[in-house]
Amino acid sequence: MYNYHPKKCIITILIIECIISILILAWRFSPVPKRNKLSIHKENKNYIHANTLSGYIPNQSKFDIEKKDEPKVLLVSPFSIEFDILLLKLDLLHSYIDGLWILEWTYTQRGLSKPLFYDRVKTSEQLKKYEHIVHHIVDTTVPPSQGKELGWWGEEHPRLVLGQYIIDVFPTLYDINNTIIIFSDFDEIPSVQAIEWLKQKCCQYHETYEFASRMPLYIYNFHWKAKDYGYGLATARSLIDEIDYWKNRKEYVQNVVSFPHHIEYSGLHCSFCMKPDMCAKKMEFTNLADGPPFLGDRPWNVSEFEMLIAQGITVHGNVLQETTDEKLLKYMGIANTLTSSQDYLHLF
Repeated sequence: MYNYHPKKCIITILIIECIISILILAWRFSPVPKRNKLSIHKENKNYIHANTLSGYIPNQSKFDIEKKDEPKVLLVSPFSIEFDILLLKLDLLHSYIDGLWILEWTYTQRGLSKPLFYDRVKTSEQLKKYEHIVHHIVDTTVPPSQGKELGWWGEEHPRLVLGQYIIDVFPTLYDINNTIIIFSDFDEIPSVQAIEWLKQKCCQYHETYEFASRMPLYIYNFHWKAKDYGYGLATARSLIDEIDYWKNRKEYVQNVVSFPHHIEYSGLHCSFCMKPDMCAKKMEFTNLADGPPFLGDRPWNVSEFEMLIAQGITVHGNVLQETTDEKLLKYMGIANTLTSSQDYLHLF
């Protein structure tokens, strides 16, 4: 027969409670193993972080989310084949930014399959020294149609994917209250002066800095100018507002401001800043929504672009202004026109 001993029962219960308490304390204060934050992959998303897949592990100190006096600055853009602008951006800005995030789609704006261009140039000597700055995102979404039926969808889609990536991933990597996002088309290059000013002044609640009013537009290279100011999509916001913008684009209320007048150039916009063969290739990728005369379902060849570049005529048929703009190039830190280009057509 079992003999009940109240004192022994109470002691046993106390011992069990002590053991449970010790286990809880050990669990709460045990070190959490660190993970490679860039390995985050949403199962319901079609994007992947290519740097992670290729074995790239970032310097974890770059992604500390402790509050810093100086905010981090990130450049974020869709990317296609703009190797010259990529190299120019990195040469000029690598010491002033904390990351260049590019999204490359495995389809063109016409909905046709394309190879990943960045994968084919990232091991080049020019880019290797910047591998810790560039973060390559790959989007594998299959477009709903092709050609004219696709319309503007192919141009807008990469921006929307980048916006969703900012929502999903950036808060795990950066302090949302102390990070500045410069979101732009890839051929827009912020100036060092604009970036340095943003680090000191950006950004108030729902404040959006637009670059266009201080950003000249060039075509082909810095020898041919199309417009002094006023053309471009580049914006700067705090990360917390950038997230809010992409979550609520239609309802988002923003205070759009320009750079002060002492910032003479917020940057440069250089469209088709590539050699003739790559300009022709770019036209194969461009959407068909605009239609003729400069777009449309017809081939462009290298000789056409050699003529256009030599005479300073855009693909629209507009005549460009011939200029050297030595003051501007000195301001931006660019000594000469783009000369780094090589023949990359064989990569396709």
